[in-house]
Order: sequence, then C-alpha cells, then structure tokens
Amino acid sequence: MVKLASPSMLHFLLLCSAFALHAQTPTGTITGTVRDESGAVIPNAAVTVTHKATGLTRAMAANAEGLYAAPALQPGDYEVRAEMPSFRTLVRDAQVLAGGTTTVDLAMSPGATREVVTVEAASAQINFESHTIAGVIERENIQDLPLNGRSSLQLASLEPGVTVVAGASSQFNAMFNVSILGANGGATAGSGVGPLITMDGGVINDEVEGGTSMNFSQEVVQEFQLSSVNFDASTGIAAAGSVNIVTRSGSNGFHGSAYFYFRDHNMASYPGLKRSAFNPNPFFARRNPGAWLGGPIKKDRLFFFFSYEHLNQTSVITEQNDLPSLQPLNSIWPSPLRYNWITSRFDYSLSSKHTLFVRYSHDGNRNFGPYTGTGAPSAWVYNTNWSDQSIAGLTSTLTTSLVNDLRLQYHYWQNKGPNANASDCQLPCVGYGLPGITTMVGSGTFTYGAGNNVNGPQFHQSRSIQLSDVVTWQKGSHRLRFGIDFEHMRTAYKPWDVCDPACVGLYSPESTRALAPQFPAGAFATLPTLIRTTEDLLNVPVFPQPAALYSGVGIGNGSFPGVYEHAQGGVNSRIHPYFADSWKVRPTFTLNLGLGYDLETGLFSSFLSRPQYLAPILNGQTGGVPSGLGATQPRYTDFAPQIGFAWIVGASKKTVIRGGGGLYWDTQGVWQQFRQDASIGPVGDGRITLAASAFTNIFPNIYVLGPSGAQPLALGAPLPVNAVSNLTFGQFIQIMNQQVPAIEARLFANPVTHGAYSTSGIQLTKQGVEIYPAEFPLVHSYQTSIGFQRELGHDMVLSADWARRQGVHTNLGELDLNRFARTADGLPPVIPRCAVTPDFNLDHQCSTGGITFWVPEGRSVYNGLLVKLQKRFSHRYHFIASYALQSLMQTSTGGNVVNLDNYFASYGPAVVRHNLNVAGVVNLPWRFTLSVNSSVLSANPINPIITGIDLNGAGNTNFPLFEAVSGLSYNCFNQGCDKSDLTKTVGDFNTTWAGKRGLNGSTVPRLTLPSNYDLGTPVITQDFRITKEVVFKERYRFSAFGEFFNAFNVSNLVYGNFTLNSVAFGQPTARVGQASTFGSGGPRAIQIGGRFSF
Repeated sequence: MVKLASPSMLHFLLLCSAFALHAQTPTGTITGTVRDESGAVIPNAAVTVTHKATGLTRAMAANAEGLYAAPALQPGDYEVRAEMPSFRTLVRDAQVLAGGTTTVDLAMSPGATREVVTVEAASAQINFESHTIAGVIERENIQDLPLNGRSSLQLASLEPGVTVVAGASSQFNAMFNVSILGANGGATAGSGVGPLITMDGGVINDEVEGGTSMNFSQEVVQEFQLSSVNFDASTGIAAAGSVNIVTRSGSNGFHGSAYFYFRDHNMASYPGLKRSAFNPNPFFARRNPGAWLGGPIKKDRLFFFFSYEHLNQTSVITEQNDLPSLQPLNSIWPSPLRYNWITSRFDYSLSSKHTLFVRYSHDGNRNFGPYTGTGAPSAWVYNTNWSDQSIAGLTSTLTTSLVNDLRLQYHYWQNKGPNANASDCQLPCVGYGLPGITTMVGSGTFTYGAGNNVNGPQFHQSRSIQLSDVVTWQKGSHRLRFGIDFEHMRTAYKPWDVCDPACVGLYSPESTRALAPQFPAGAFATLPTLIRTTEDLLNVPVFPQPAALYSGVGIGNGSFPGVYEHAQGGVNSRIHPYFADSWKVRPTFTLNLGLGYDLETGLFSSFLSRPQYLAPILNGQTGGVPSGLGATQPRYTDFAPQIGFAWIVGASKKTVIRGGGGLYWDTQGVWQQFRQDASIGPVGDGRITLAASAFTNIFPNIYVLGPSGAQPLALGAPLPVNAVSNLTFGQFIQIMNQQVPAIEARLFANPVTHGAYSTSGIQLTKQGVEIYPAEFPLVHSYQTSIGFQRELGHDMVLSADWARRQGVHTNLGELDLNRFARTADGLPPVIPRCAVTPDFNLDHQCSTGGITFWVPEGRSVYNGLLVKLQKRFSHRYHFIASYALQSLMQTSTGGNVVNLDNYFASYGPAVVRHNLNVAGVVNLPWRFTLSVNSSVLSANPINPIITGIDLNGAGNTNFPLFEAVSGLSYNCFNQGCDKSDLTKTVGDFNTTWAGKRGLNGSTVPRLTLPSNYDLGTPVITQDFRITKEVVFKERYRFSAFGEFFNAFNVSNLVYGNFTLNSVAFGQPTARVGQASTFGSGGPRAIQIGGRFSF
C-alpha cells in the first residue's frame, strides 16, 4: 500500500484542522479602527455589520487597540454601525469584494447614542492592507459588457497581463482558458495545471489536464477575484495565479430575469479566408435562452436563488490548409454543440451567530468537433460531459474576535469521448479509420489533419471531496488566520486509448519532391500532386517519429489505474495547511506574513521502482534528471513562506505603496503518470506506444535517406525514425496490421495484478515513454512585486506594479534521454541498438527506440509593468483600462528542445510584449446604454525553422534557424528581431549550409524568402453592445440589445507556417476564431437578444 504520511505528519494535520482555513477566499473582510475626534482609540465600541440585501448581521466589539474585524463576509453592500455610550451612533456604508479587505475606519463624536451620524461610504477600490496584485470583476461588468460566449471568465482579460482564449469545446470541458502572466491556462504537457479555479471556495479545476472541468451560466456569478502575483497563503497549491468565483444568492426582495440571445450566419462575416466551393454559405445559428429567480423564503432568515440556461448552437469549423497539394481538402464543417447549466442555492440564517448556505450546480453538454486545430471530421470526437458541484458552507461567530468558516464540497465530472463515425466523414473529408496524422512536414496547418482522433477514444471519471475551514482571530493589532485545505481525488479512465491504432507524421508532396532527386528514379511514382481522396493520402510518404505523447503505434488497454495494484492508482490527497498574519504595525503600515505547506500523496506511482534496465540513463546522467532507480515519492518538504507590506502614504490616505515576495508551489497534471506504468510496471500493465523502429520492413525497393544518401532498406530491417523514405502511409499501415498481433500476444498475455514481479514492460519492449525520474521536484515560483495604488478623484483609482515570477524546475516535457535518434559522429543510443527487431530477450541490454522522461530542468522568468485605471460608476459611466508591458523568458518544451546537451539553447520569449484592454459602460439619454470591450495584443514571438535537416546530430529534423547561424536567438522575431534580420541570416545560412549534406543525409536546401510574407500581426478587436430599456411601473424592465463582435471586422490573421523551406512560409492560414465561434477577435458577428427583469 502507498504510505501517505508519517504519524508525526498526521498529528500535525489533525492539529491544524482545529484551526482550518479554506484554500481560496470566496468571502471578504471589513476591518477598521474606532477613534474619537482627537484620534484616540475607543476600546469596546459595539460594531454591527449588516448585509443590506438580506438583513443578516454580524456583531463585534473593538479591542483594546480600537481595532475590529468582520471576516468571512459574503460579497455585497453593507452598513457598518458603531455605538458607544456618550458618543453619537456612527453609520457608514461599505462594499465587500471577494478576497478583499475593506477598511472602514470610524471616527465617533461626543453626543447622545440616539443621535445618528452617517458619513461617506468606504470604497473597496483601494486595499489598504494587502500586497497581493489582484482585481475583482464585479456584477455590473459581467452583466453589461458584450461577451461572445457569455462566460464571465472572458472578463478576466480586464486584469493586466491576462489573456483568455476559447478552449477546445470538443475535448475536455473548458469553454475558455485563462492565462495569467503568460502561464498556460489549459490542457498542457508542460508544468502545472494553470490557475487555480474555485467556485465559492470549491476547486473545479480539471486536475487531469488543466484548466476548468466545469462551465456555468454567467447569470449565477456575483463577482470573481483574479490574483496574479503574491496571492494570499490561503489560495492553496498554485503558482500560476487563481480565479475565485462567487455565486449569487437570494435577498429580501423577489428578483428575476428571463432572456434570449440569438446569432446566425446572416448577421456575420464569412468565417474563412477563402469562400469554400463545398460550403459557400455555411449555416450557423446560436440560440441561448435562460432564466433566474431569487428571493426570500422567510424574510431575514432563508433565501433562494435558481438559474437555468440552455445553449444550442450549430456552428462551423473552417479547414483552411496552406500547401497547394492540400487545397482540395479545404472546407467548412458543421460542429453542433449543446449546453445545459443549472444552479440552485439556499442561504439560511440559523441564528445571530451562524449562517449556512448550500448550492448545487450542473453542467451537461455534448459537442462534436476537433480535438484541437481545424482538421477534417475524420479526426473529430464526440465530447459529452456531466459535471456537478455540490457545496455547503457554515460561518460561525465564536466570539466577538473569533470567526470560523467551514466549507464542504463534492465534485463529480464524467467525460466521454468516442471517435467520429464513418457517416461524419464525407468528401472532401479524408482519412476515416486511419491512424491519426499528427503532422505533415512542410505544412503548418495539417496538424491532426485527418485519421482517427489521436487523443482517444477516452472515457473518464473524476471525483473529489474537499473539506476546508477558516478561523480568523483578531488579537490586538494582529489578524491571525490558521488553516488547512484537504482535497481527496479519484481519477479513472476506462479506457484512454491514445494513438488508436497509431499516431504518425507524413511528408508533404511538396517537401517530398524537393528531396526526390536524392532517391533512385521512380521511388515516388505513386506520389499525388493533389490530395483529394483517402487513396491519395495513403500514397504520401510516412514520416515516423520517436514514440512520444502523440507519436507511435498504440498497443494494449489504456485503462487507468492499470491492472497492477489497481487500488493504489488514481488516488491523490492534496493537503495545504497554513498560517497567516496581517499585523498593523502602525495605523498606516501593515505587515503581512504567511507560511504554507503543500503535500500531494498521489501524483506519482510511488509503488513502482525503475528497473535496472534504465540504469545507464538514470545513473549515467545523460539528461540531467535526478539519478536513482527508486520509486518516485511524494514531496514532503515543500514549504511556502510569504512576506509583504502595505504602506498608506500621506494624511489624505489616497496612496498605498505595496510590495512583497513569496514562494509558491504548483502541481502536475495527473495524466502525466498514465503511461509510464506500462514501462516500469510489470509486463502488460497499461497501454504503450511503440515507435516505428519496433517494426520491420516487408516491402522491397524501399529507400531511406541517410548520411551517405538514399540507401536500400533491407527486408526485415527496422523501420526508420525521423528519416525520409519512400515507404508510403498505406504500406506502413500494412506492416502495422501484420505485426501488431504478435507483439500484443507477447506483451499482454498474462499481466501480473499484485505482488512481486520479475520483468518490467520496458525490458521486453526496449523503448518507453513518459517516465518520471526517481525524484521529481515540482515546479515552483519565486514571486516579487512593488507598486502603488492611488485615488485620483472622480471615483478613479490608478494602480501600477512591477511584477516578477521566476519559475524553477519547470517541466520540459518528455525528452528522449536514450538519444535513440541522434546521428552525430555515429554515436549509438545510451542503451545500444538491438541487433534484431523486435527483441524480447531479457538478457539483451539493448533498445529499439527512444525512452522519454519527464524532465523538470526548465526555467521561466516573467517581468512586467502592470497598470490599471478603474473608475467606479458615477456621472452615468464607468470603465476599466489595463495594460501590461511584459516579458516572459522560458525554456521551450518537448520537440522544440533541439540540444539535449544544453536545454537553454532554446530559451527565449514566450508571450506578447504588449497587452491592452479597455472596457466601459455609458448610460445614454432615453434609457439607452452603450457598452464597449476592446483589446489589443501585439504579435507573438516566433521561431523560423528548416524542416528535413539535422545539423547538430540530435535527431531533430525541424531545425531552428537560430541554431544554424549566429546573430539570432530563440523566438526573437517580434521581440527585437525583424525582417531585415531574417533576410541577413537566411543569406548567411545559404552561404554556410546550402548544398551540403546534413547529419541525417538530407541535402541542405537553399532558402528563398517569398516576395510577400509576414511574421505575424497584432490581434485587435472592438466589441460593442447597444441596449434600450423600457420600464413598467418602476419595477418591471424590458431590454432589447444588439452586440457587435469585432465590429470593424479587423482581419486578425493567423500565421501558422514559419517553415523556411515551405512554399507557405509567412502566409496567412486562418483568421482568429476559425477554430471556435466563441471569444474575441474572430470574423465580425452580430448577436441580438432581449431580457425581461423585475
């Protein structure tokens, strides 16, 4: 059994649970000091905080220092009342925001208690006590701004340095992914799982892949807090920021709304670069009705809120290819989707000291579309999701200075992803039932372009139980918090049959013809000029690559946990105790201290050691990963200290200088352990992917381009990897179909289910993928910031912060540390090649393919100037403007790592330089309202490559220009390098390399830049909404509105091909939004609708 923790650790956790705190804060705090007119503190003053919407109250008393605090308050508007004998009663309004602290200082004057003095309301725009860089998107923006997709998460981009992109609606369950300061926001093979996302304190992340596992109606969101840097210790296990969503509740008044949104193709620009002959006028329709109702069941005691929303859309996906040979495959394909969102919430005041809420939310949807990109429907997937969240919270005032907040959640998510049906693939769709085509050399668009979905079929269930609790104690000038968050997760796949039956690359007709003179005459006699049919596709040369995530022939059952020690797999307990103190050193200076501890018990298969077979790699240190052959164990030493300050400058209290730093740990996507068990576990324990080198040639007249030119491939010889040959896709399928049954029979006949075993899977396969080293340090970041907030007057606040996030031990992805594909100086792999293939002899210490490991040796550094100007609603308008001048330098991952001896050779920019967002609402005469949501993103950094050559012997045949000649660095274009630099370095390349033979045998081509090309362009969009409201009897309202997305129809071209020896280099391949009809920046579209409210 897995040892979860030592007895001393368990005692520590039990102790912490007595003072537990929730991992993310869906509540806010009101705090302040009670003084008299001379400035002297007034101890023991009675302070009452009342929630205006529900009448719920919280009573407390100022302590000896005159301080009071009301933590764990539901976001909303409050009245703060202070009473003391011989003083007039003082009343001051205040707003509480999620995760924020509103300072409400109370200056009382002598007089009778019955005399009531009302003073100016306290604003939550400036946080006088926190150093966290965070912002809150409030209900008024969620309700009023135009959103193509109607997800409140889209408004996260209003915070500086944040971008939001549409997710793959037909894979997993995230309509949108949020990226904070360049961190990946969704499914990724990199580090972490993106920002931590919670609803009312309950985690709704997709713990397997990243991003969110649940969508919800924007109507249920009261507000959400987004934290970018130096977030509070209560946030939990996260290094890439957090999104903290707070749902709406009922009030003492009955309120409700019914609405309908509609959009179709008659109100939209054409969704592609060129009009398709197969579908010149594609049908599109979005129908989006819904309603909500909230109010009292018992006034001041019991409230309800219910919401239902339905989204029915017949959308289209535009397939626009770049190469001339692929033009017959261009089309526009229907992609239907259906969503149903339900939420019900009840809030109950049990007594003056205890309040309770319970909520249930459901997300049910079914979609048909691409896993990623815009390939043919043969590669699409039917994606069905059922995601539920059930959560309850109990807030208790234990004493006037001690408040406890308890949360309990159960989250269930089921995802089904069967492949497309034969009827879904009609011409010009090609490739149904074939191995998934992951890439086509020479093309930047034909990625996952045809064949089966490479990531399935898959059927998945995740369950989690989360318990969190908070105690906040106002002790003198210290506001102390003690806490723990405990989340227990179970994950099961039945199955995840990746690469079914295989994932392969192809060589494009254009690239093949460029190399044909190096082969014997007639070697490519069946090569098509245009690919029109599946038969044409089968006659294109195959380009097998080393086994990896989406590369190789899939064999075996992909269920997880595997058959060996089945009960121990797929279980993870996440434990986060912490302590924090907000210490008011002086009335104008607050020092924030925190210490967290992060432990996850099930990220790794800690019951499986690495076999001795891997010793030459792991103990020989050929890749820089931690050495050793033991089982990968949980990390027991991951502490997270934080320190920061907030300093109020000047008597006017209009300026706050803030700064701080801290250490933050992240997690790993659960999926990254799925396939290693088949290698290091007993034979037959899970699904494996084998490289083409595990199969042998059965066809005569096959030639492979090598260091000495095109040479015959003998019958019975292993198939080449990362080498050009005239073996066609169809011939490869015949080889695979003939040889797979014998391999399956040898590897999966009698798998061991428990106990000792003598043979690991990799000892027979002699290749493997996605293996964790014996020690795997988790990614963490050192975060620092310094900045200010300044009240400018006219309800405007300016904030400016310099922020730095340095990521350490970022995951470089899976790298072949066996170096099977290298060609430099004739060096063999680390574990020598086998003399025969396949080789099932246990006595042979040899390899038949690559052996990839997760390599935690990367680094990232974000530096940014984050600026935000925000105006609260007054004088008929409000707005938010945010800007980030930023740089993110990081090591590239996976196949982009071109030098296994120097990972930092591919270290460079990874985020746009400029990110500007402006949004606002103006109330016009005659009850018209204009809403604006605009953004500008500069061009992404790019890295031009030359395909088909290997100049350093590492085996990577997508060779970057910066590695071939001096004068450039990785990803420098659009980040300091321009077209003149490209022209010069292409000339240098031709002088140095053109006509020579690469280490893989290919003749290095002479590069010619097109007469007209681009290196990418900014993405600019302006979305507008115009609303007309009609009021009946002061209570009933009807609104009619029209929304204009990308109103000026800015082209926002996508450039997907930066292969210098491709005819499509630097040519536009799509418009933003072609792969999804949600989000901003796509072709202009108009949406209309109406809403009735009361």
